[in-house]
Amino acid sequence: LRIAVKYNIVYNQAYAMIGFATVYNMRGQYQTAYSYAIKGQHLGVMLGNLSIRATGAMQLSKTYAGLGKVADAYRSLNEYIGLKNGLKNNESIQKLTSYNYELNFSVKQRLQAQQQHEKELIYEQNLRTGKMRQWMFGIIIIATLIIACVYYFDRRRQRKINRLLKINNSVVLEQRNNLDQQAHKLNDLNTLKDRLIAILAHDLRAPLSTLRGLFDLLQDDTISHEQMLEMIPPVMKKLDHTSDFLDTLLFWINSQMENFGQGVKQFALDELIAKEIQNLNEQASAKKISLFANTNHEIVGYADPDSVRIVIRNLVSNAIKFCEEDDIIEISAKNKGDNVLVQVKDTGVGMTAEQSQKIFRGKMQSKIGTHNESGTGMGLLFCKDLIEKCNGTIWVKSKQGVGSEFSFTIPKS
Repeated sequence: LRIAVKYNIVYNQAYAMIGFATVYNMRGQYQTAYSYAIKGQHLGVMLGNLSIRATGAMQLSKTYAGLGKVADAYRSLNEYIGLKNGLKNNESIQKLTSYNYELNFSVKQRLQAQQQHEKELIYEQNLRTGKMRQWMFGIIIIATLIIACVYYFDRRRQRKINRLLKINNSVVLEQRNNLDQQAHKLNDLNTLKDRLIAILAHDLRAPLSTLRGLFDLLQDDTISHEQMLEMIPPVMKKLDHTSDFLDTLLFWINSQMENFGQGVKQFALDELIAKEIQNLNEQASAKKISLFANTNHEIVGYADPDSVRIVIRNLVSNAIKFCEEDDIIEISAKNKGDNVLVQVKDTGVGMTAEQSQKIFRGKMQSKIGTHNESGTGMGLLFCKDLIEKCNGTIWVKSKQGVGSEFSFTIPKS
């Protein structure tokens, strides 16, 4: 822009203005983008150049949309469509070509430098693509190990039941009751295993398919570098979601081990809650949601702190998923008799009474979040199992359109 102003190259000034408008639109700084879009379109009118006016109208439409001026955005979009149609038979294209030939040597050098910069960006993009491929291979390996673990625990429980069937006749009646309970639990585990395998297959297939499509687009010469950069954040979001789910799943599988209770100890709830708020604050800020804690250092629980941390993280993540802009999420902890009561309360979309009754029974499919966030429907089942292993209880109160309040208790000592 400085070069264009210095040498009075109005055409380059116009495109530089629109370039700034494009960048600020992508960053969500619509007020700043508006001033550049207006200036760029004004220069396009001075030049009589339909291409510049059309590009300026498109960026101005995005700016108006970002500022919430729907009518102005619609008007600018119509102007863009009209200008694009007019470009087909307009003599301004010939004038633009003629004008480009008159650019001086310094401008050509700038264009060459810009092309070199784009090549460097493509190289960096290829490096990031390689890292993403390594991540996906790692996820596939982890998923395979998880399935193997689930199958191993299933076979181990089955062998235990078979041994119980061979016990002495003097305790047959008592053992029969135990076998019935074990069979029921095994049936639940088998059902859970089948659902886990189906979820793993679905949740891994989706990011893999998306990543494969992204790799295919890298070979497509018609896709610009800017368009490719716009496609990367959604792919990374899906990978982050898959990674968080695998972390929770691995911890839950570990909780099924017989020596899981050895991690029980006393710990301060305020430190644990503060750490989870710090980890999830960026996710909440992205949706403009207020996230804060209401507790103090005197609240101490006696349980496995990692289990409680996983539960709080899942409940807060779930609250963020179903909250809109300017909603509030409060995490509180207080003493209640011999227990500690922890609550995660939000002002989100809430649930019906029927949904609240099914949510901890595994009979409710995962719903899409307010920003189209996906889920597996298994997180709350894991939370219920972990809290019960800590000798606590978990429940929910919710009203559709008002919000939800998830609560659980753990022992104080």
